[in-house]
Amino acid sequence: MKHCSKMPRLPSNFEETLTASSLLIDNLYAECCRSLHLKTLLNRAGITKRSGLDVAQTVFLLLTRVFLRDSSIAMFCRKSMQEFVQASKDPLYDLLKNQKVNWRSFHQLMARKVYRSLNLNPNGLRALVVDDTVKVRRGKNMEGVSRHYDHTSGRCVMGQQVVQLGLVSEEHFLPLDSQIYISSKEITGLKKEHEDGRSIVARLWRQGLEMTKPQMVEDMLKRVLGKGFRAPYLVADSWYSSKKIMNLAMQNEMCAVLRMKKGTTKYRVQVGTDKKQLLNAKDIYSKCVRKNWRKLPGRSWQVFSLKVELKLQSDPKQDPSWHPVQLLFVRALKENGAAGSRRDWALFLSTDDQLSPEKLLQIYSLRWSVEVYFKEAKQQLGFLSEQTRSFASFVASLHLCAVRHLMLTYASSSDGSDNLCEIREQFKDQLNQFSLARRLWHYFLALMGRVIRQTKTLTDDAVKQLTCTLNRKFEQFFENSLQLDPESMRLEYEPAP
Repeated sequence: MKHCSKMPRLPSNFEETLTASSLLIDNLYAECCRSLHLKTLLNRAGITKRSGLDVAQTVFLLLTRVFLRDSSIAMFCRKSMQEFVQASKDPLYDLLKNQKVNWRSFHQLMARKVYRSLNLNPNGLRALVVDDTVKVRRGKNMEGVSRHYDHTSGRCVMGQQVVQLGLVSEEHFLPLDSQIYISSKEITGLKKEHEDGRSIVARLWRQGLEMTKPQMVEDMLKRVLGKGFRAPYLVADSWYSSKKIMNLAMQNEMCAVLRMKKGTTKYRVQVGTDKKQLLNAKDIYSKCVRKNWRKLPGRSWQVFSLKVELKLQSDPKQDPSWHPVQLLFVRALKENGAAGSRRDWALFLSTDDQLSPEKLLQIYSLRWSVEVYFKEAKQQLGFLSEQTRSFASFVASLHLCAVRHLMLTYASSSDGSDNLCEIREQFKDQLNQFSLARRLWHYFLALMGRVIRQTKTLTDDAVKQLTCTLNRKFEQFFENSLQLDPESMRLEYEPAP
């Protein structure tokens, strides 16, 4: 009796699903990982493993989780991880909790690669932007949780506050660095002391406790400027409008565009023909601004610009050196064109006193990009969503979230689309199709195995050999689809620096 030498064709709809281009080697997510040279960047950041699951595969899985609509790492491992690589959840948690992994270095190497690939318009607006956000955390055993004032809700909450530095242009936002700030109120301390007090996570823990937010920003600015990121402007809200930030910006040939508090800071102002006076923001408003508003063309705002001098030395023992700056008072008009109350005004400062009010406000409006990033990160990119308790895991989560956003930015620019939401949905759809197809293959293999075992004309050795061959071929197909085969993982796409 002769047996058929060809395998029967699959049902057409099933076969089309498995052979769709979105599931093969040119799917968008796999192409993005390949083009960004994930393994090379990990090697340059010093992130390696001696044994077990390859570190590039582990990071790939950590990055993939949020695109598969799994609410946690545990759920991802239970439902989807086996469809990509045969491993348990332990390597993922072990890497997250590793206190020596330099996630910041990996993040900034990825950011620099994406930054260079974008070819930003040299004549377009570009700025470094600083801001912070609070992630509400209610777990009593989560390390590094403390009480913070949440600007969005207008109340104090328990959670983690993250200081963020990013590069923004008129088209893109690139997260460059971030750090967890721990306040002095109701701190949830370490459950176990760090194994090595010199480790990366141990240093970040001490900095989170000891440094102020402006000091963190100063530290991050020095770091990203040293990495080669450049922008003509530095933008921040009133929480970061310190003299240190202004000095740092000018030392690096940047113009600081800041929103200022209506506090006690004294400016040297020329009022009429009198001698220059030292006045705070409210005094300047009363003497110079209140009756001199002008309508900004094309906008429902009134503005008043004033050149003043500000002493930028933070040390009172130093001789005063007054630097010319520009103050811009702004207030919105009501729908009927009437002005608001005398308290409804905002104050902005520019260390370049030649900026026009229109240009200054246009530059400051770039800050909105970081707010959009925070919303996207929290809702879609797994911002501090790993259900773990260790401070090391939280540090890893911040940088992994930023890397996901950088991958989306890179994919959108490569695809010719500026809509990150569309690219994100493509990532999700393709990866979920891949995961579904892999599960269908498992069912198909089980059915094939049952049929083969019931074929009495085949010997046991023939059944075993045929089953192993089918498994091997199918595994190769899916590994190659995401470049997770050993050969692709070892391949270096660019020369060492």
